[in-house]
Formats: sequence, structure tokens, C-alpha cells
Amino acid sequence: MSTNKAITTLQLPGFSIYTRASYFAAFGKPAPPADPTKRAKAWIGSGTFSFLQGMALVVQTVPTSENDVNIEGSGPYPAYVLAPTKASPNGANGLPYNPLYLSLQSDAQALMQTLGGSNLADEGANGILTYPADEPRREWEFDMPNGVKINAGAMIFIRNMGGVGSPGHWNTAGASPIWVPDPAKTPDLRRGCASARCA
Repeated sequence: MSTNKAITTLQLPGFSIYTRASYFAAFGKPAPPADPTKRAKAWIGSGTFSFLQGMALVVQTVPTSENDVNIEGSGPYPAYVLAPTKASPNGANGLPYNPLYLSLQSDAQALMQTLGGSNLADEGANGILTYPADEPRREWEFDMPNGVKINAGAMIFIRNMGGVGSPGHWNTAGASPIWVPDPAKTPDLRRGCASARCA
């Protein structure tokens, strides 16, 4: 996707595009000179967008393949897929349990260590949940230093909402941990840089 096409067709309503001549005509002064110390901007986002162009509603699709090449370190990151489960709460007449709350012990242990938790335990044990023989996941929970109990599966799901391996960090300042996605870096297009290796 060319830069000129992106700027023209993805223009937001209410914003105008100027050449240096039309900027001078509109504002009576020259447009600011280019600042080589500022990093180049790039379109971030993919999908189908609707916007007004004049009085017409325009639909523009930005495929992921076109978007990714303009974003340094963006991925794409594979979607986090929750495998279904046949585990069920006892007394629920065979209704399946939400797999979001299940995780492997190794993943739960790693998350607990990252967050400084302790007392990892299967909350589905002791007759609360029935696990089929082919289900390796359990309802692992652990305690945070402040005493708040954390479900590992739910936290792992939240961490991977932007895709498996998408950048971010845990904020543990509040009562419960919060996953904060890190913004993708944009490449310096003046240098032709398209990856984190040349940043």
C-alpha cells in the first residue's frame, strides 16, 4: 500500500490534506519544514473501515498483510485458541466447563513465578470438577502477595488477547494484576528500516 494512497483513502472526516502551496494559501504562512529528528508515522490497524468522503460513505479494507510490513515488530502474532474441554462441574448434568479457566500446570507455575505468587492449587479438585482422562489442564489458582486469588487460565487468556507472544507487561500495582499491551514500534521509513533489528 503506497503512502500517498493510505493518506488519501484513509483520511478521517474533518481533516484536510494540504500540499505546501494549498497550506500557504489557507493559512498565509509556509508549512513547517520536515523534522528529520522525528520518526516516521505508519498506519496501524487492519480490517474494514467505514468513513465519509464528501457526502458519500466509503468502505476501505486494509488487509493484515499490507499493514504488518509498516509496523516494526508487530508480528503477526498467532491467535490464542482455547481448546474445548469435556471437564464439567459436578452436579451440572454434564454441561461443559468454560475452558478459559483451565491451564497446564507448567504454564500456571511460570505465571505464578512471574507475578510473585504462591500456593498453586487445583481449585477443581476434591470433587468440584470432573476431568476426563484426556484433559491435561486443571483449574489452577494461586495467591498473590496481597492475598488475592488468581485464576491462571484467565490471566493467560488476557495476556494472549493480542496474539501469542504479543508484547506487553504486567502491572501489579493494583489489587489484581493487569496486562498492559506495549505499543508496537513504528519503523523509521527514512532509513528503510522495517524490523526491530535495524532500530
